[in-house]
Amino acid sequence: MTAVHQKFTFIIGDTWSINAACSDVHGNAIDLSMVASVQWQLNGADSTEVLSASLDDGIEIIDQVNGLLLIKIDAAKSATIVKGLYQDILRLTMKDGTVATQAVGLIEVTDVPSLTGYTPVDPAVVDYDDPCAAATALRAAYYQLIGGAGVIRVRFSDREVQYATPDIDTLSDEIVRLEAACQRQTPGSKPYRFAMKLGSYSRGLR
Repeated sequence: MTAVHQKFTFIIGDTWSINAACSDVHGNAIDLSMVASVQWQLNGADSTEVLSASLDDGIEIIDQVNGLLLIKIDAAKSATIVKGLYQDILRLTMKDGTVATQAVGLIEVTDVPSLTGYTPVDPAVVDYDDPCAAATALRAAYYQLIGGAGVIRVRFSDREVQYATPDIDTLSDEIVRLEAACQRQTPGSKPYRFAMKLGSYSRGLR
């Protein structure tokens, strides 16, 4: 079953990285030795391809047995993309001819990080034991950091945590963990195959 990932945001002229963990319909890792080709594609609103990557041309196998890939778009290529909303798709073609679409989703390409939809939450009322609320608060802090804020202080009911630009990977990892925990406790939600490190650093599929 194809997963639909959360909207990603990348910045024009940055190196874009997506860490992909490929799995079958049962959630088991795909042994990439059984794969004939891997294709990642970025399409515009009219479904026209604007970027693509394939094995040895932007896609690297990181762990063959566990189905781990790195999709990497270099800065020169991302600099050619016009600001806007796009859809990406990751598709495997197995050696037996089976085609397995791993994931699709929206990617926002911007020259300035977008804060749309991420209204900061008053950290004084955030319960860190509520992963959904905590993820929302930290995501707001993350977007303030990549928007140019030097230091962000997030106050939860029992402590205050300070984040600066060098901490952005730590912050994004914590958001990934909290969003996964939030999804597990949300009735009817589908498991993500995308676990992402946010912003222009890296994002991943799992």
